[in-house]
Order: sequence, then structure tokens, then C-alpha cells
Amino acid sequence: MYKQDSSAEDLSGFSYAAISFTPDSQKLVFNRCHVQQPSNCNIHVLDLKTKALSYYKPPANQEWYAAKFSPSGKQVVFVAIPLTPGYLPGEDKNKVYPDFGNGQIAIMDADGRHARLLTNSKGYKMAPNFSWSGKKVLFVQGEMREPGSKSLAAGLDAYEIDLESGNVRQLTNFKCFQMGRPSYLPGDEQFAVDIYG
Repeated sequence: MYKQDSSAEDLSGFSYAAISFTPDSQKLVFNRCHVQQPSNCNIHVLDLKTKALSYYKPPANQEWYAAKFSPSGKQVVFVAIPLTPGYLPGEDKNKVYPDFGNGQIAIMDADGRHARLLTNSKGYKMAPNFSWSGKKVLFVQGEMREPGSKSLAAGLDAYEIDLESGNVRQLTNFKCFQMGRPSYLPGDEQFAVDIYG
């Protein structure tokens, strides 16, 4: 569901990440998370002309992150993270927290309808991106680290989803400490990505 955000003018108390343009460069897409509420994040869309701020409303048991529009502007790929009761040391058992180790790559229409998962596997997933043809999706996957580590995940590699067949294949075997959002080059046969470690 696509909703207007009445708190558009109140920028305090929020963090912002995964910023990108829509294909027509008229809107910005980004994560907007409430700093005091760890399970209050949404994918927001800011119209640069009207300054209207809207967001995609996920189901009650999920959070959505890291959206990227298709080249046609008709679809959005993103990460769907399940929310689970606190179970790690220091977590409140009466609150829900994002379960990043069971996140999945998902896709929906640009208006927020017909959301569905593209993956169904364990592991930390992030940074999905469409190919130029809109027929493939690149993303990064790795393993969760122990609670208290300096980063959420490591052992990261690039993966590709063929949207027609649904097949997922691993493209690299680097086991990186950090990896940015991979981007296809025109032709959908090569991609570029920044890596560390």
C-alpha cells in the first residue's frame, strides 16, 4: 500500500539510507527509520517537485528496505525483513526486532501492489538492483556475525536472480567484509561493485 506521510516536515529523530532516484529522476527513494523504534522503518518516496513524501506500508510482520525502481519505473525491488520477538542477549522479549538473517529479496508494482518474494533462503541479503533490461536482479548476500560484532554481516558475495525463471545464482566467491550495491553495465552481462576485505 502506498501512503502519504504526514510527518514529512519533521526530519528529526530519523535516519536515512539507501538513497536512489526513480528512472525519471523526479523522485528520491530511500529508507527512513525512526531512531528510537528499531522496528519502525519504511521505504519512502520524495517527489522533488511537490515535496510530497509517501511510503510503502509493509505487512505488520515485516520491514522493507533498500528499494530500487526498475528501468521502466513499473516495479520496485527491495529487501523484506521479518520481525520477530526479541531473542538475542539484551533484547526485550516483549518487542519485535528485524531478523536480518532471514531477510529476502522481494518485488512489487510501483504502486505497492502484488508484492512477492524472489528468494527463500537463509542469510543476510541487501542492495538489490535491476539490470538494464529489467529481466534480472543483482543483490548481495552474506552470513550474519555474532551479536556485538562491528558489522551485521560478512562473507558477502554478489548473486543474480533471473526474473523469468526464478533461478538464483552466485556470481562471485570473494567472501568480502563489505560490499556496496552492485550495478549492471549495459547489456546485462557484466556488473560493477565496490568491495572491501
